Amino acid sequence: MIHAAASIALLIVSGAMVAVFPRSILAFLVFQGSLVAIYVARIPAWLRALLLGTALLVMMPVIGAWNGYYLEVATQVGIFVALALGLNTYDGQITYGPVAQAHDLTYVKVEEVLG
Repeated sequence: MIHAAASIALLIVSGAMVAVFPRSILAFLVFQGSLVAIYVARIPAWLRALLLGTALLVMMPVIGAWNGYYLEVATQVGIFVALALGLNTYDGQITYGPVAQAHDLTYVKVEEVLG
């Protein structure tokens, strides 16, 4: 219960910080940190989805309207997260030739893997 209350409070406080200080990098970092804290908190899955959905689908576009830089940073973070998930592999197979060559591994075409 304490984790749920702390997660909600952190999201509200960090959102208020960004609203009061729209040009503050520190406030935006606290907001981003609150998303990570919510993600790792021991709270029910439905509450986690609700809080993250509210933050990303409601608060982030509003924050981006105040300062486009924040929305650009969020987009870059999303791109790097997608890259970190391994766009060079699928189902344990290397789907990008240069990566396979660099590591002396077998290369499989994306078309073959995806069907």
